[in-house]
Amino acid sequence: LAGWADTYQDRTASAVAHLDIAECLAIECDDVWQLASIRQAKGVVLRRQADDDPAGALTLLESAAETYALAGDAMHVNNCRYMMASAAAASGDRIDEAIVWIDDCEAHARSTGNDHELAHAALTRVALIPSPDNDALLREASDTFRASGDLRCLTRSYLLLAGQSQLRDQIPLLHEALAVANTANDHTHQATVLE
Repeated sequence: LAGWADTYQDRTASAVAHLDIAECLAIECDDVWQLASIRQAKGVVLRRQADDDPAGALTLLESAAETYALAGDAMHVNNCRYMMASAAAASGDRIDEAIVWIDDCEAHARSTGNDHELAHAALTRVALIPSPDNDALLREASDTFRASGDLRCLTRSYLLLAGQSQLRDQIPLLHEALAVANTANDHTHQATVLE
């Protein structure tokens, strides 16, 4: 938990130190689910650090998904799939695979009635396949993120909306993104919005 907390507070070195210890303990205790969670956290760390490493993150997230599958946790497998697809979108590699991961993620989310994971899939699909027609999809995902309190993904939604909007419409969306990032104390997204 300390590793996850440090990850989302952008304390990379501390997060990695905690996660390395936790990984050794999970292996020693043969705790497959915790091992999957630790690998997922390490993948997230690689995406949030200053020198973003989407390829390295993708490798760790794939390992996490496989390990969650061994533990029998299909929901977290699909959570990793959306993160894998997001890393692929950021790197520009493995886009065809990423679209399949998002298709699988959407199918699982629909079959289980998981609107939050469905919104993650929609957000990632928009990042993979940008189109001006994605506004409604992004706004629907934004509503879900707002309702569930997922401020990081709400910020990402506003950033994507701004990125595909006309120049005159971008500033209000960026103001919204910054307000949400400020509320979440999300320094990474604050910097992205300001940039």
